[in-house]
Amino acid sequence: MALQRFVGRRGLPNTIYTDNATTFQAANKELIALWNSLSSTKLSSFIPEMVFGGNLLCPRGLVGRVVGEVGFGITKQSLRKSIGRALLDEENLSTVW
Repeated sequence: MALQRFVGRRGLPNTIYTDNATTFQAANKELIALWNSLSSTKLSSFIPEMVFGGNLLCPRGLVGRVVGEVGFGITKQSLRKSIGRALLDEENLSTVW
C-alpha cells in the first residue's frame, strides 16, 4: 500500500533500493511470481512494458550492506534534524520528504 501511494504521487521508479529485511525478500519473491504469471498469459499483450527493478542489499556482503545501511542512516538522521519532534500532516510530510 505504501509503494502504491509512492508510485501514485511520484511515478514508477526505475529502481528501488531497500534493506535486506525478510519482509522485503518475501515481497520480492511474490512480485516476481506475480509478474511471471501475468507475463505468461494472454493478458500480457494488454500490459504495457514496464522497466522496473528492485535491489536488495546483499545479506552476506559486508561492503554492500554497510554502504546501504549508512545511506539509510544518513537519510533518517537528516529527517530527524529537519523535522525534530514536530507532528506533520500528510501534506507537510510529503513536502519534507
